[in-house]
Amino acid sequence: MRNTLLITLLFLSTLGFSQESILKDFAEDRRDVKLCFYPSTLRMINIKNDPSYYELVNDVEKLLIFIMDADDSSTEWTNQYRALGYEEYITMYGKVNLVLLGKDEEYVGLSGDGNRVAAFYLRGTIAFQKIPELIRTFESGDMLSLIKFNMDQ
Repeated sequence: MRNTLLITLLFLSTLGFSQESILKDFAEDRRDVKLCFYPSTLRMINIKNDPSYYELVNDVEKLLIFIMDADDSSTEWTNQYRALGYEEYITMYGKVNLVLLGKDEEYVGLSGDGNRVAAFYLRGTIAFQKIPELIRTFESGDMLSLIKFNMDQ
């Protein structure tokens, strides 16, 4: 009986609590770069100890980023998230495209310029009002750029 209960709990946990596998299944064979961040690694890249950055990432449990060539099949996985009840928070098209979907403290999205795309999955909460300030911090070079570091290899 205990084994049956344990197996049932493990099975249910794969269904409801985390949906990162949709993006991982899509991106794993297409990606050039895969980055996985947990709270400790997110804090390490803040080399200037910017308090706004800490406020932004304080409640992030996990962040996955896949860098890959852009293609039209990204709607495959975003539509799977929509079918699971993820709401569309942001959609922007222009010089840089951005799509952000979310549900129950899980966010997925992509951002790209038509040639390259960064697809991401985030579990946790994020202080969205801090994002513009964080972008300025990254642009000033006050953060360790692991994405640029990986792309230069």
